[in-house]
Amino acid sequence: MKQTLIDKYLNGETSLQEEHTLQHLLQAIPPDNRTDTEDALLLMLTAMPTMDDEDPFATDHTEEYDRIVRQRKHRTLWRYSGIAAAIALIVALGFMLHTQTDDSNIAVAYINGTKVSDQQQVMAMMESTMNDMFAHSNTEEELYEIFNPE
Repeated sequence: MKQTLIDKYLNGETSLQEEHTLQHLLQAIPPDNRTDTEDALLLMLTAMPTMDDEDPFATDHTEEYDRIVRQRKHRTLWRYSGIAAAIALIVALGFMLHTQTDDSNIAVAYINGTKVSDQQQVMAMMESTMNDMFAHSNTEEELYEIFNPE
């Protein structure tokens, strides 16, 4: 009888009463003696709602749904507000930097911890530094060795 009910259940031909009977027959078998198929069937039979269970669609969840939607709209509004504020800040900073550096001939250097903004003095110091660097450098020799291996 058990195997007949299992075959009928797998073919979708059982009535609700036969499913209850099959469930009770499978529960009567000790867990160690059940096959994998019987365990799976028992799990399906016990997990499925019966007519005695409350209909999951009978409860009206409209208020909870509306609350969740309002929360998401609120978060979305704050997210877009934050993005708009960040864009405005970037535009404002860019404008400020553009207006402050409108003169392209600004030269600033710190010499011995002192800020020097005189363009001629800064350029002279830079030229002196570059000359010192090339005078004491063997850059040409190193480049020659890299590109002309022996």
